[in-house]
Amino acid sequence: MYINKKENIIERRIEAITDFSKPIFIVQRLENEGDHDLGHAMFSFAINNLEEKLIGSCIGGCRGVEIGKLHTVLKTGIDVNPPDSVIFIDGFTKAVEYGKNPSGQQVTMIFDVKKLLPTFKEVDFTMEEAQLNKLKQTYPNELISKDEKNIWLTRLPKDDRRIATSYEREYARWIPNKQMDALKAIFVCGIDVDATKYFVLETIKDL
Repeated sequence: MYINKKENIIERRIEAITDFSKPIFIVQRLENEGDHDLGHAMFSFAINNLEEKLIGSCIGGCRGVEIGKLHTVLKTGIDVNPPDSVIFIDGFTKAVEYGKNPSGQQVTMIFDVKKLLPTFKEVDFTMEEAQLNKLKQTYPNELISKDEKNIWLTRLPKDDRRIATSYEREYARWIPNKQMDALKAIFVCGIDVDATKYFVLETIKDL
């Protein structure tokens, strides 16, 4: 793959691994490359090589984690335990900021945005108690609005300052079940492509 950067043509290695049920791409992180440039290159590659219906996922269904989480990702479809825990998602350029090690290695997962559910439900304060208690089985923590007209139910911890904020609205999600079905592609970055590819293949063998 070639990208145009400041009028210089730079070659970037991107290799596909076909030894797994989901598409895995090993992406070269260029020396001293900023996260935004890497994320933009990954996004450009994704929209040109993944299914057209996944473009929305590339815009707002990405999650970046450290490469040490790869085994869990390949085994369960997600990096968190339990698998239905809260996660935070964004686009490529933001996802690549998370989990990078000194070798530039990092994992970015691409999820089907249709299977990423909001972590909250906003309900009327007058909702019947039985119905409210049923919702609390899924969204256990609550915050009552200052005017006492609404109740914000959430899966976030009760002391989390992001409850009922724009951050929770835009980025907090969860996947109730079948997390592997929601996972559509995996990008693994690294400055040394061969070393990163070897790590990925060994991780697959260890499943």
